[in-house]
Amino acid sequence: MTETERAVDDAERAREQDPAPRRQWPLPRRLVRDELGVLLVLGLLVLAIGIPYPDFFDTDNLLSTAHNSVYISLMACGMVFALAMREVDLSVGGT
Repeated sequence: MTETERAVDDAERAREQDPAPRRQWPLPRRLVRDELGVLLVLGLLVLAIGIPYPDFFDTDNLLSTAHNSVYISLMACGMVFALAMREVDLSVGGT
């Protein structure tokens, strides 16, 4: 019996001993927690603005706000991509 076959047998035995495998999250818990935090803060900000100013929840106002935020969102997506790829050169700022 080769080492590979032994490893497969050991893995099968371990799987048989643990009949209820742990459920794997589709997303890491940290990512879910971070995303929920951002959405919670966004919801609180919308409520904090909408309660004193009820016209904020008007359909025309919400559409106008969404249309105006597209430009900033597109620029933010570009910056996130550059930061994620670590393509940021800060040496230019020193000159």
